[in-house]
Amino acid sequence: MTDQETLKRAQNEGRLWIALVNKTTAAGFAMATCLDGVAHLDELDVMPAYGRQGIGTHLVKAVIDWAVTGGHAMLTLVTFRHIPWNAPFYGRLGFEPCADALLGKEMRQLLAEERAAGIRIENRQVMIKRLP
Repeated sequence: MTDQETLKRAQNEGRLWIALVNKTTAAGFAMATCLDGVAHLDELDVMPAYGRQGIGTHLVKAVIDWAVTGGHAMLTLVTFRHIPWNAPFYGRLGFEPCADALLGKEMRQLLAEERAAGIRIENRQVMIKRLP
């Protein structure tokens, strides 16, 4: 779970998008950053009650627009490979698996931090989308 300070910093820096329902209820959010000089989708969350309504797609597209506007040539993310809908969802949006040999220092550090937090890294998949 992302802490309040990180979310506030992302908001202030224009790297946080919140999907609202009825102008008051948060249905989900996306947060981006840069790793190894590349745009990175750091987190995407949609409340289960609002799943399968296009909210996640809309949020990812907002991050893609941010990356393109920022002049980035690609956008990365890390997802769970063992959850059957995760990688296919991103695949439909143009993301492809990224070979471990292509991972930069900061991405490797992120994965090391996840491992230290108890996440099984063999269940993680780095994905990349080349941008126009």
